[in-house]
Amino acid sequence: MAQAIPVVINEMSIRLLWAIKSRVYSNKSWKECIPIGSHPELRRMLLTGHGVLCLVDGLDAIARSKGQILLFALHLNFVAWKRLAFSGLMEIRALYKENAIDIAALDEDLWNEWNSLYQQN
Repeated sequence: MAQAIPVVINEMSIRLLWAIKSRVYSNKSWKECIPIGSHPELRRMLLTGHGVLCLVDGLDAIARSKGQILLFALHLNFVAWKRLAFSGLMEIRALYKENAIDIAALDEDLWNEWNSLYQQN
């Protein structure tokens, strides 16, 4: 439970800063700035923030373990590493969905092409 505290603080501070940035730079209303849903910029900021948290956590674990693997594993914040993995998977999923084939648009395009070929004959 104590390992989740830095992760929650990290996540909330990033979401708060993103909301303030959206309000100030984009001139959106506060209601539009609520960081829920899928915003690509917020998703990348969270991935970067969790990555930095895990980097600092890993360096701290290395320094405290003094070369012993078991102590290194005991000093890692597994909640933070799990959140980093989840954020990374969400970003990869969003990238693949962005480049995914739109079956409905492809079907419509093929149907239009078929109709134009059929009308020419």
